[in-house]
Amino acid sequence: MLNEYLDWPDLGQVYRLEGQFFWVRQGQTYKTSYEIEFGITSLVRKVAPPAKVLKVRRGHWLIETRLHYRRDVTFHEDATHMTIGAAGRFCQ
Repeated sequence: MLNEYLDWPDLGQVYRLEGQFFWVRQGQTYKTSYEIEFGITSLVRKVAPPAKVLKVRRGHWLIETRLHYRRDVTFHEDATHMTIGAAGRFCQ
């Protein structure tokens, strides 16, 4: 239906992903949030039904969270104080 409505090259399908997140500390939830994400893909439903689109989307975030964990925790990137340009140094 959307292909006739939207003028978007190679539009396969549109998705809506809803998520609820809980931040837990010492066994107690101290914060919750609810998020709705809309997206588009060139993959048509025959090739990528909803379960496959969800798997691909989760796979993307798995890469993101692993990369950011390494950068933030292992390399202490969040603790850096920018000095000159894009250079940073670790400060304790």
